Amino acid sequence: ALTDSLGDLAAIDKKLGSLRGTALKELSANMQRLNQYGPRSKQVLAELAVVAEKTGLSMGKILDVTSQFDTFEGAAGLAQKLNVALGTSISSLELVGKTDVERAQIISKRLKESGADLNNISPQLARVIEAAGVDLSTLRRMANADLSQIQQEAVDMSKDHTKVLAEAAAESKDVLDPLAQIS
Repeated sequence: ALTDSLGDLAAIDKKLGSLRGTALKELSANMQRLNQYGPRSKQVLAELAVVAEKTGLSMGKILDVTSQFDTFEGAAGLAQKLNVALGTSISSLELVGKTDVERAQIISKRLKESGADLNNISPQLARVIEAAGVDLSTLRRMANADLSQIQQEAVDMSKDHTKVLAEAAAESKDVLDPLAQIS
């Protein structure tokens, strides 16, 4: 089980396209949030890694937006503000009870459907969005990303974890072999 988890983290690191250990850092920073998904935590982490790759956002930034839909009150307030400011049709009932990844997908879809041009938004609307607790650049990235196949991409990534772990071990061996000759 530990080997599977390490392999998954290595696959997520590779998917994030960044320095080794990024997935572990993201997991540590968001452990409490991911724990709410119980046995699905590893899958949600993999899905978040795919969303992060596609949007260019950190998992923390994504969770900053999606976590605002945890309660009916929070979801209703933010959905209403975004709907008024951007002409979206975000339903708070649609978002409550979903995973953070599903929320990101719904928000992305609704932003695209609205046709809102987030690159040419008025300063007044930008202030309304920022006052709602949402970073406008985060919304832009979510709107511009194709988040439709996240779950399948995460499954594919998890299937590759053994291969990625073997590659990481081979890379480590290349580094450690010269050190062994020194002693």
